[in-house]
This record gives sequence, structure tokens and C-alpha cells, in this order.
Amino acid sequence: MSNPLKGSAMRKLKAEVESSMGLTAEQIKKLFPSKAKWIANKCSGKVLVYTEARSSEPLFFHLHGGKGQLIPTVYLLWRYPNAVPIWRTPPNVWKPLSNGADLMLPGVIPPQGETGLGQFKTGAIRAVALYGNPAPVGVGVTTVSSDDIKQKGMSGKGLAMMHLYADYLYALGSKCRPNEGFLKSRVVPIVTEEEEEKEEQEQEEEPEQEDGKGKGEGESGPDEGKGQQQQEEEQEEGGEGQEGDGQGQNQELQQVEAKAREKAKVGAADKLTEEEIAEMKGNMDGLIEDLFFRAIVSIETLPLPAAELYTDHMLTRVKKHQKVEFKKSTYKKLANLVKHMEREEVIAVKQRKDGAIIVGINRDHPTIEEYEEIANNENLKGKDTKSKPRKKKRQPGRELEVRTLYQPGYNLKELVLKPKGLTRKLISMTDARKALWSYVKENELETNDHKGVNINGPLHDAMMNKGDNRRSLSKRDLAQLLAQNMTPYHCIMVGDDDDDDISRYKRGNAQPIVISQGSRQGNKSVTIVEGLEAWEVEPKELAGIIRRKYACSTTTQPYSLKQKEYRMMVAQGDLKSEVKECLCRHYGVPGQYVTISSKTTKAPKKTKKTGGGSGRGRAKLAALMP
Repeated sequence: MSNPLKGSAMRKLKAEVESSMGLTAEQIKKLFPSKAKWIANKCSGKVLVYTEARSSEPLFFHLHGGKGQLIPTVYLLWRYPNAVPIWRTPPNVWKPLSNGADLMLPGVIPPQGETGLGQFKTGAIRAVALYGNPAPVGVGVTTVSSDDIKQKGMSGKGLAMMHLYADYLYALGSKCRPNEGFLKSRVVPIVTEEEEEKEEQEQEEEPEQEDGKGKGEGESGPDEGKGQQQQEEEQEEGGEGQEGDGQGQNQELQQVEAKAREKAKVGAADKLTEEEIAEMKGNMDGLIEDLFFRAIVSIETLPLPAAELYTDHMLTRVKKHQKVEFKKSTYKKLANLVKHMEREEVIAVKQRKDGAIIVGINRDHPTIEEYEEIANNENLKGKDTKSKPRKKKRQPGRELEVRTLYQPGYNLKELVLKPKGLTRKLISMTDARKALWSYVKENELETNDHKGVNINGPLHDAMMNKGDNRRSLSKRDLAQLLAQNMTPYHCIMVGDDDDDDISRYKRGNAQPIVISQGSRQGNKSVTIVEGLEAWEVEPKELAGIIRRKYACSTTTQPYSLKQKEYRMMVAQGDLKSEVKECLCRHYGVPGQYVTISSKTTKAPKKTKKTGGGSGRGRAKLAALMP
């Protein structure tokens, strides 16, 4: 059962996060922005899970029906590692943890002896991470305090595990993984270059420490239980010897920590099966391919260097917890990825001295179509609903209506319209004509045969030019003269929309959508559609519909009209009637406002491309782009 959090519950959750987590003010602001939406899910065992609506990931959970502690999930810890302190343990501890065991203190290696764990009470929240992999694997609650450890040493249970990677709570989220060391069934170390440099520095410092301590370290020996017994005896004895022995103990713990790091770096990696190594590479391949397709569907201007696609479009889509490493994938480098996508007929590529250039994109490729649909859905979710008030969303197939009002000239308005109460900026032609005929009757201007109107001085000055000396006009000519003295304004709306909002009206008459046929490369033809924006038809959206419905290549290109920039839709083949049918049925554009031109024009040129290229390259480009 899930319910959206209300304002008071949201503020309570935010306050609890601020008081119990180690997040900075900036991180709290990002986590709880204005108008943030959270969902509370009631799970079995009286567990209350808080899910962030925008990411659909569970970030916190409450035990005991919301009355227990607020505990972060691995999704939050991967996003903000500083949320709670982290206890590190060797990689071989993962197996008992995944089988439901709690974390024992002998398996925790403090960074600087027992004091490295800091001061804490029983019931404190701690995250768990494996040496060699920086991302936390779980979270638990301490069963002892720091004072208990000082008295009894590092023995017994230390952490009651509440949540672990790959458990039921993890499955409620997106199931993303922070790095390639997180496999389906277990977590293995990944050692970065920075960690290797740090380990080398520590190994260089260890001989100097051994020379300084001498006998103190030798007495501690490899027997861990004996060293712990000596520590307890020395704590009871107190005195000056305690400080020196404490330094020896710290040195011993540093050696144990170094051994654990080495074990995490070499031992666990050697135990990886071929299937798990393939899975790690597969995870990186999936990340790289996902970034590639998300980037490629956003490209509008070609040609584009492959290196620019990677730096400006792929890397900008990498999330904070993700890391792109080509060497850990089957591709090994960007050039191999580009060649693979060319073999799969996703893109057309030209090779230059300075690298590969992408010159075409196959918009009909099934994977491209899937990602374009994903991008469209994300754009719809991300639209700002707070901005300007919009018209009612029209339903597919519902016909639009063009409404026209007129702005009268000043003299005409003062003489004819204002006395009849027509003081608005825009009025209908019907009201203007009624006011005019009323003026004619009141001033007895109608001719004897009732077919014409005598023009008096005020009416001449309001509606006719100075050089026009006609003294009478037919009623038809006078009606035409009235229309000439009024400026049209139009508005495109659904039938039941309110037309009282004058701000929605645009000067001039509604311009039709023009569909024409263009020619390129000899006998090949394309269909060109212009004037879509005036009818609130998104050229990209129309291109997608035509591409899927008629299995043809489509694209959009910019063009200028009256010093303004617009976009046209270009489709491969002669689809003039098909496009008109789509505009009328799907978008509701009245048929009289969709014009099919009989003229054949040259197809618009794409953005200028550099270089020549072989005939084979041009043929492949022609197959991919209209």
C-alpha cells in the first residue's frame, strides 16, 4: 500500500533526515527541493519505505510502523556516502552477510585502531563496505557502544544488519549498480589507480615505522588473540607504558589493514569465475551502450566527430554514482564502439585523420526508436507545469477551430461602433456589420431602392480615402469597405475553449500548413511540411508518427520566414496525402487549412559537411538520411 506524503509528513521526514544523517545543507536542499514528491509504502513486517517520486528509488525506511529509527538504503548511500559512517570489512565477509548473518567485530578493521570507529552509542546507524570497493553494500544498527569496545575489545557481534544489496528492499528500486564490482549474486573488489598509489605510499612508510618501534611490534606478533590479551592487561596496568604500547598496537592494526587491502585487491579477484568476469564487462558494456543511444537520439546536426559525441553528449549523461571505464568493457576504447555501431547499421561513419566522423543516423533502427520513445516520455515528465497558463490539451482526432476577430480603425470605431457599446479592442465582423447598418438607418442614408447607401461626410472620413469622391455605394461594396477598415486577428482553439482571452489572438489570418514535394538525387523524392508550429504541431513528434506509420526515414530541418526561425518536417518518398490525413485525423487541423502544393521544389540542404568521401560513404548516408 502506497500513499503520497503530505506537507506535514514531508517536513517531519526532512527534519528527521537533518537530525540523524550527516548530510550537508546543500545535499538536504537537493534531496528535498521545493514541490518535492515522496511516496510512503507500507511493507510486511511493519516496515515503512519512503520512495523519491522523481527517481522511483527507495531512499529511507522506518521500522516498527514508522516509530523506529530512520535508516537509509543503499540507493541513498551510493548517492551521498557521507550520510552515515562506514565500517569496512574484507570481501570474504560478503557471503555470511548475504546469508543473513550480522557483522561481527573481528571482521571490522578500523582505520586507526579502536579509536578510528569514533564515539557512538548502542543503536547507532552504520554502513558496511568491502575493502577494494568504495560503495556501501548494506546498513545496520550497532549492538555495542564505543565504551563497550574499549572495555571488551573487538569481539562479538558489532552490527545488526537491516538492509543489504540485492535484498527485497533493493528490488523495490531501479536495481541500478554503483560500479562493475556489484554482480547479481555478490559484490567483489575493484581497485582504482588512486587506491593503488595510496597503498604504495603506505607500504613505503611501513619500514620506517618498524624501525622506530622495534621490539614493541615484534611482541605483538601474528597471534591476534594474544595481542588482544596483552592490550587488556596493559589497559588495567595504566601508567606511562600504556602510551608506547598503544602506538605499537596502532602499528599492528595498520599492518592488518594493509594485508586486508592486499587480500581484497588480489585474492578475491583471483576467485572470480569466467561468468562473473563476463558479467562485470557486460555491466560496463550496458552502461556505455545506454549512454551512446541516449546521446545519439538527441543529435540534430551532422556531421559530428565521435570524440565530441563522447565528451559533450555521453559523459554529460553519467550519473554521480556511475563511472565510465572503456578498459573494463569488451570495447576497450571509443573507436571500437563506433565501429560496432556502424556494423550494426545504427550510424554511418567516415574515417578521417583526426578520428571518426558520424555523418548519418539510422532513425529506423529498432533500438533508436525505443530510446526516442523513452526520451519523449522523459520530456513530457520534465515539462514545467508552473509556467504560463496553457490551453486545454486537445485530444487526438478532435477538430480544431479557427476563430477570427477584428480590430476597427479609430475613426470607424468612434463614429459607428462606440455609440453601440462596441468598445473592446477586438470585435466580430457580425457585430461590426450590425452597428454599421444601424448607423445607416438612424441617419436615413439608405437609397430609395433599398439596395445602396448614400455616403455622408462623417462616414466618408471614417471609411474612405480622401481621393475617393463616390457619393453612394451598394450594400455589398460598403460591407467590403468595412472589412478593409478592420485588421483581422485569429486564434486556434478547441471548440469548447473560451474565446474571451484576447491575449491568445495573433495578428493576421491563420496561415495554412503547406505540404510540397521535393526532389533529390535524380528521381528520388521527399515530402516537405512547413507551417506546423502555428498549429502547435511539434515537427519532431510528427516525424516520429510518420516514420513509424509508413516505415520511411524522416527528419526535421530549420528554415527562415519573415526573419523568424522555424522547423520543417522532411519525409522520404511521396507522402503528401498521407501526411495531410495524419494532420487532419490525429491533430484535428481543418482540411481547408492544409494545402498540398503541386509544385516540385529542390529538397532542403542539410548542414554543410566538410570533406568529400567515397561513393560508398555517400550511398550509406543516403540510405540513412532523407
